[in-house]
Amino acid sequence: MEIDRGSTSQDQITRKHGEDMEEEEKGKLNPIMVLLVGAPGSGKSTFCDHVMKTCPRPWARICQDTINNGKSGTKIQCLASAGSALKDGKSVFIDRCNLDREQRADFLKLGGPQVEKHAVVLDLPAKLCISRSVKRNGHEGNLQGGKAAAVVNRMLQKKELPKLGEGFTRITFCHDEKDVQETINMYIALGPSGSIPSGCFGQKNADAKVQLGIMKFLRKVDSPGDARSEANVSQKCVHNGASKEKDLGIEGTQNISVRSGKAFEDVKDCDKVEMTSVADLCSLPTNGCVSTVQNSAVPFNSAKATLGRHLARRLVQIGVSDVFSVPGDFNLTLLDFLIAEPGLNLIGCCNELNAGYAADGYARARGVGACVVTFTVGGLSVLNAIAGAYSENLPLICIVGGPNSNDNGTNRILHHTIGLPDFSQELRCFQTVTCYQAVVNNLEDAHESIDTAISTALKESKPVYISVNCNLPAIPHPTFSREPAPFMISPRVSNKMGLEAAVEAAAAFLNKAIKPVMVGGPKLRVAKACNAFVELADACGYALAVMPSAKGLVPEHHSHFIGTYWGVVSTAFCAEIVESADAYLFAGPIFNDFSSVGYSLLLKKEKAIIVQPDRVTIANGPAFGCILMKDFFVALAKRLKCNTTAYENYYRIYVAEGLPLKCEPMEPLRVNVLFQHIQKMLSSETAVIAEAGDSWFNCQKLQLPPACRYEFQMQYGSIGWSVGATLGYAQAVPEKRVIACIGDGSFQMTAQDVSTMIRSGQKSIIFLINNGGYTIEVVIHDGPYNVIKNWNYTALVDAIHNGEGNCWTTKVQYEEELVKAIETATGDKKDCLCFIEVIVHKDDTSKELLEWGSRVSAANSRPPNPQ
Repeated sequence: MEIDRGSTSQDQITRKHGEDMEEEEKGKLNPIMVLLVGAPGSGKSTFCDHVMKTCPRPWARICQDTINNGKSGTKIQCLASAGSALKDGKSVFIDRCNLDREQRADFLKLGGPQVEKHAVVLDLPAKLCISRSVKRNGHEGNLQGGKAAAVVNRMLQKKELPKLGEGFTRITFCHDEKDVQETINMYIALGPSGSIPSGCFGQKNADAKVQLGIMKFLRKVDSPGDARSEANVSQKCVHNGASKEKDLGIEGTQNISVRSGKAFEDVKDCDKVEMTSVADLCSLPTNGCVSTVQNSAVPFNSAKATLGRHLARRLVQIGVSDVFSVPGDFNLTLLDFLIAEPGLNLIGCCNELNAGYAADGYARARGVGACVVTFTVGGLSVLNAIAGAYSENLPLICIVGGPNSNDNGTNRILHHTIGLPDFSQELRCFQTVTCYQAVVNNLEDAHESIDTAISTALKESKPVYISVNCNLPAIPHPTFSREPAPFMISPRVSNKMGLEAAVEAAAAFLNKAIKPVMVGGPKLRVAKACNAFVELADACGYALAVMPSAKGLVPEHHSHFIGTYWGVVSTAFCAEIVESADAYLFAGPIFNDFSSVGYSLLLKKEKAIIVQPDRVTIANGPAFGCILMKDFFVALAKRLKCNTTAYENYYRIYVAEGLPLKCEPMEPLRVNVLFQHIQKMLSSETAVIAEAGDSWFNCQKLQLPPACRYEFQMQYGSIGWSVGATLGYAQAVPEKRVIACIGDGSFQMTAQDVSTMIRSGQKSIIFLINNGGYTIEVVIHDGPYNVIKNWNYTALVDAIHNGEGNCWTTKVQYEEELVKAIETATGDKKDCLCFIEVIVHKDDTSKELLEWGSRVSAANSRPPNPQ
């Protein structure tokens, strides 16, 4: 087999470390490099831990799941770290799956001939690996639960067991726990001067067939004839070269086809990737196009080659392990196939709107979400949530069960319609809020329609609509009889000459400024340019701010971070610095009436550089198209002079905001005191969801610690969004405790899916702020319609709980009660869904909301222009 040498950077790393080891006289024992080969759940990390705790020889564990400051990294980072450890004389464990010969090749080039190269193959029963993977919690690479089964299945079918000819000096095969323990003991006994005989030990069969057990366990193979040898499978599963390593230049995903990190970046932030590990399920080309997806040469059992199975597997392959649904007679058969897919968990929601909001929240954490509803009555209900996802640039797969294909064009009138024989009303509604629509009403091109829709969602970072006729999911068809090739998505490429011209013009503009600043906007995340933006700030020293809807995209512990720029409601002293600057660089901004506080920002176009995901505009001068934001920032960082004047000005004038006045004993609780206590709850293990309303402004003042996540929906601003979003977000990242701040008016919109949170075993903390009305509407335009019927919210949630699942509720009116409630929620009830109703005065609002509301009201009240 021809070995793909990967990117230049990999070759440079391996060549450099090889030369270093040959040239330097270490005077030490020659180190050993051990490649652990095995599927997820085979015990690679446990093997390392047992050896390293006891063995006197110095070892380094290189684990791709934790190499990036405790998070998933890239193969290149593993190569660099392994080379460095070998150079220091340490022996090394390469804790990756290493099931592909090409994955192992670059590691075998490290260190030169004096480094012994061992492979320990943990060839344990597939059922054992799956059981361990599914049951584990808090896995470093987040590969756990139902998702893990599909990953193990896929990897074991395509494994290539190591051979001495690859460059190993020793290969040890472990087929059961006894073999593993004996091998661990052998390496523990390997003292500073010990050695292990060379050769191949424990291999049962030179052909190393794919275990039939995994096929029966996950695919219910009826006969041994469906199990193919490892050699055949591995040769046939190279789909048009898609599994070759390629340097894609995707932020945080240097080599998406080889790393065991995340296949698609978090839509929110490249610095805080926390999606399920699906690297071995997707690979990408370098031309920036959505490929025509071909089927491979590995056939399924023909009776199982159905549309429903294909769609379910495709969702798993892009990293979706949870689908939010509401059943209806047109989607029931499709739901059967989603339930049957080992890697999918079907979550039934109380209504379609919340299912869409949940998919929105899920996509913010995982990079893509999915929901399934029924025809028209479900589709038009979920439409509002899909529109919100479109406005926020979230890839979301909206699947609708459609009518029977035999009814198309018959002039029959069906239920769930408006009484017309035209079935396209729903489609037309979705055309304006999705980037692609696929109506699957026959099997001939169904696979292509589905694959193109999903690929387009990932490429455009927008929702797509897939309608599937209700009688098609269970019908086998030859087009689904082969293993589908991986999706092939990649970033676009900047115009080289345009990029150079844009950088030159921007550098000239900024380098002549006296006190320039940088402001991050919400489109940083869709451009996948968060890291590049921060690195630019590091290079130039400018004061660094964010727009309100970009909070959380930029680390707030950055040395030059000055807060949120939001006009007159900015955080302390931020607006003074931004608006007094003589040049400002805005990265991915959205200037709407909300973000501009009723169009009242004191900014001047002639001072601004506006960088959008694919376009750069320099003040009143030229605009450059086909320029990717990330490429622009990387190139610009090399051309800017360091200028810290604006930050120094901020540092001179900044005075920290005072603490809220201390509450008197049994004094009614104030909102600012509530958020003072919420601030103390934040850590790297939490995430904050803010509902539209005063929570927007109070949460903007929270200082986010590293890795603490923050989400709110500003562009669309649909009240009630946060309940479903909390459900979806918490489902996507169960290792984080979600803290949701929701007003009583918003909660009344979507309260039902607290039920789904309880049923799903979630542990979020919901602060229900009860002030008796729609406060954000009150400050814009007051009226009796903004007063709502008060509910007994804790009693409502208790009724929903109904003794099933883990849920704890309480109502607080005083600070003393709030303190006890938080202690309980973070202590004894840390594994429960906690609902804390906070009673506050109806006029207790932040000064920022009052100011913002008056200006938005003025903008709304402008008289018509003269005709």
